[in-house]
Amino acid sequence: MSQPAGNETLRPMAYGDLLEVAALEAAIFPDPWSGRLYEETLKGGLCDCYVMKGRADGKESLIGYFVGQKILDEAEIHRIAVRPALRGKGYGQLLLADFLKRMRDAGVLSVLLEVRAGNGAAIGLYRKNGFAPVGTRRDYYRNPKEDAVIMQKRF
Repeated sequence: MSQPAGNETLRPMAYGDLLEVAALEAAIFPDPWSGRLYEETLKGGLCDCYVMKGRADGKESLIGYFVGQKILDEAEIHRIAVRPALRGKGYGQLLLADFLKRMRDAGVLSVLLEVRAGNGAAIGLYRKNGFAPVGTRRDYYRNPKEDAVIMQKRF
């Protein structure tokens, strides 16, 4: 795995990011969230939504994004995405590590997520960061139908 280029910025998602986020979402997820759902998520203010941007050829572009939520002393990961051409370079790790640090600092005791059973790369990333399987949701995903593995990390 190569390393991030070092010119990345990680910041809270803004309304100006929504078109780029929604386009990446639609390109990589078989069950994408709509731009409207992201807009409502930002408006509601209950989720931690972050984007990672990088500079190439003098232009800033989206590398990836993260959506999670803290509820009392627990947190849940809703979305984590990295542009396909940039996968395997450590960006997903940076997005996840940032969220985990912020949640630990906020007094969260555990973090939960659901991941497609067939998404070995994501499961590997989560395991590397201390997540363990705690259950399965049968046929949770549609398009295509697939089980979800429920994973949890305890601090």
